[in-house]
Amino acid sequence: MSRTKSRLIKLFTPAVAALVAISAWAPGAGASPSTKNYEASVSPQTIYIDTPATVVSVALTNDQSSNQSFGSAQVSIGMLSDVTSASSTPQVSYLSNSLGWSETLVQASPAVFQLTSTTGQPVVAPGGSVTIEFSVDAPATGSLPVSTEVKQSNDFLGKNNDFQLQGSVPSITVLAYQLTFAHQPSDVQKSVPSSGNFSYMCPVVTVQVDYPDGSSAPVGGIPITITSAGTSDPGLYFGTAPVPSSGITVETDSSGVATFGTCTSGLAATNLGSGYELQASGASASVSSNPFAVVQSLVDCPAGTCTPPTVTSTVMSGTTGTLSATNDSSGFQLLTSFGQDLYLSCDSAVVGSNPADPLQAVSSVAASGTLTLFFPKAIVNEVPNNGTPLMPICVGAYTAFPGSSKVTPTSTSPYPYQGLLYGCDDPSYLGSPDTLKMCISSESKSAANETVVIEVSSLADDPEFI
Repeated sequence: MSRTKSRLIKLFTPAVAALVAISAWAPGAGASPSTKNYEASVSPQTIYIDTPATVVSVALTNDQSSNQSFGSAQVSIGMLSDVTSASSTPQVSYLSNSLGWSETLVQASPAVFQLTSTTGQPVVAPGGSVTIEFSVDAPATGSLPVSTEVKQSNDFLGKNNDFQLQGSVPSITVLAYQLTFAHQPSDVQKSVPSSGNFSYMCPVVTVQVDYPDGSSAPVGGIPITITSAGTSDPGLYFGTAPVPSSGITVETDSSGVATFGTCTSGLAATNLGSGYELQASGASASVSSNPFAVVQSLVDCPAGTCTPPTVTSTVMSGTTGTLSATNDSSGFQLLTSFGQDLYLSCDSAVVGSNPADPLQAVSSVAASGTLTLFFPKAIVNEVPNNGTPLMPICVGAYTAFPGSSKVTPTSTSPYPYQGLLYGCDDPSYLGSPDTLKMCISSESKSAANETVVIEVSSLADDPEFI
């Protein structure tokens, strides 16, 4: 009996030992696998090119489902790509983080930053987050991916302690602003810098920075440059100094508006003519203005009749013009000028191949007017069949008029409608359906000098007379 008991004990003892060894490696009855999840977001999600650098915040949030904290992270703001250009690298600078973790630049291009915590610094528990701020300056439109990594360790070392990103990789969309002329350049009287006589555009020219949808963008500090557009040169001045070919630059205010001077010291022009345009550029955008004219005489008129001073041609010596206009409903602005280097398709019918200078008659509102032209004997003698008062009048306008033909405008001939004027009693004029009515009401001749009176139904259409 004692021998049998001894054998059983010997056989049972190794089995118990093995069972104890196995139980030392098994998980406890209440333990569960480690869960490490996080989310990443970026704000703002849209920035704009060629503007003051934008502060971008990247938030890393420990998911509520996690049962571990994290103590380090890595953020990469990647290469910029769009469908129209090669990849570009943004300029990225680290600014700060919300937990005071240490920052190390791992790679400059594309920018990779590593953040680590030290003993005693806070880590990110489930439900908590850390926010990292960067300064981002993008050189082109496109999309910037913001890649992130998060580790449980506080030194961003080790394997098998990575957190898993939940959701998609965040990105920053880079767009371009648009520009508009909030106040277009206005017709302006010719300035004469040598005599200190300046006439400035008023209202003042302003350029608005807009979002792509056309709404105003309240962003300050964006340099906006204005230059002359095209090949025609109005002889721009800003204040009392000539504007160089590179233009004049003004920064936008906090509402996104660049204001070019004042009504007493802004943009002026020195070269007579019309069809001039300005170009505004900045923030990788540009826009051309409406056409404007530089004239010899500009008069602000109240309601009623107004007559500017007589204007004399600088090319056809002795040729003069006087314009009067009437508007009964409101005040208006009246300007007259003999322009320079402008040509019309019917010039040869007037004085051979060398055209007279055009006289401009413009009103800011609808107004009827009378234009009186005086041609001296020397000019009249250049016209064939000059024995009777038959001086032909060649006209260019932005609106069709009786006797006009449509042509393709150019920088030296900017008017889409050009032609010789009919007499007011001409059957062709009387039966014309054209909206702009211009005709020769009378012609008279004295000592070989000729006077022509022209009636215009609406000066708001900017008719130009030769």
